[in-house]
Amino acid sequence: MAGPYASEPQELVFTDSVDVFDAAEFSTGQLPSGSPVMFEFRLVSGGGLDFEMDATSDLTWPPALTQTVDGVAGGGWVTFLTDLRLEAWIYIDVFGYQWQDLVWSDGLYLLDDATFEPVLLAGGAVPSVELSSDGLGIDQIQYDIAIFTGVSLSLTLDAFPRASATMSGVNVETASADEPDDILATIDHDEQAVPFAIPADDPGVLDLISTWNGHLTSALSVVFRPAASVSTPVGSFQLVSFDLPVPIVSYDEDDAIEVAYQHPLPALEVPFANHDFGEQDLEIVRNLQVPLLNVGRLDLEGTARIEGDAAFTVFPTTFSAAPDVEDGVVITYTPTDEGDHTAMLVIESNDPRNPVLEIPLHGGAVKPDDGLVTEQPRVAVEGCGCASQGTGTGFLGALAVLFLLRRNRR
Repeated sequence: MAGPYASEPQELVFTDSVDVFDAAEFSTGQLPSGSPVMFEFRLVSGGGLDFEMDATSDLTWPPALTQTVDGVAGGGWVTFLTDLRLEAWIYIDVFGYQWQDLVWSDGLYLLDDATFEPVLLAGGAVPSVELSSDGLGIDQIQYDIAIFTGVSLSLTLDAFPRASATMSGVNVETASADEPDDILATIDHDEQAVPFAIPADDPGVLDLISTWNGHLTSALSVVFRPAASVSTPVGSFQLVSFDLPVPIVSYDEDDAIEVAYQHPLPALEVPFANHDFGEQDLEIVRNLQVPLLNVGRLDLEGTARIEGDAAFTVFPTTFSAAPDVEDGVVITYTPTDEGDHTAMLVIESNDPRNPVLEIPLHGGAVKPDDGLVTEQPRVAVEGCGCASQGTGTGFLGALAVLFLLRRNRR
């Protein structure tokens, strides 16, 4: 069998947007509890992870229908954007002086991105991509409060946000669109060629769904560093100073992205599964036109030959047809001796569902009633298995074959 053959490459775009930082609200409460100076931090976060992987699906055959899924150069990118709103409240109870206020409110963005080429796969060259950002940082906040003459309170606040995300690949699974739970091929490393059985779809096309399976993790946290000291006529005293790590978001989930597409295929259709020329005189030559119709969506090509009794011949021995176009061959039955004759018309083509088609042929020959065999045999022509006959010389028989082929190829 000739080959290899290939379907037209199909573009696969795996894209998704996941709110891994979204809708998270957090309050620390008043800390440290019971202290003359306490802080409360309130946080609201939003944002997520956006990514895309561009790939191509290729189908080749023979011997089996085999799929590869390869990344497009520069076709992978991932980015995250985190919107973080922060508030700092202070609660004071010093020497009978009580006071509370929102001393700071601001927002900031944490952003990172990366590009990559292959599809992320567990066994691939790039199994995962990691992103992280410390943001632009927050300038230290300095806040001084005069409590009464000679006594003042000094407040400082630092905040250190950090966001991170990891996108990991597992595999790409391909299934028939009609049977999405029946996995035909699983690809888990680069340039992996996976053979699979052809599903029972339309013979001229494969309706497929490929699913990228992966895993996403993310984390968002802020470390607050508040401090407070009091100045008096007798000296300065540290009231409070501590680091407060605040985890805001922790995301750890599987992700699956489906892409539906079609692979066109050639598909050969022959109107009969066998043919019997019947019994005839030795002086009769019978020609059978065999239409070869391409009912697929990709160009059909192949060869035809006879295996068995030499009383059967086929012409031409190659054929080709564009989608929805018919080509054909002509089988000639010319028995030279009495008795039954059998052979096989063998058609090999690039139709992956029927790469080798065998059509049994049968015929029988007897001497004419007068017992004589003429030197110029009569010709009978059959088309599509129909019983249309005519007579003439061997030259006319050849003309009949050529006429059938020419009419068939128009």
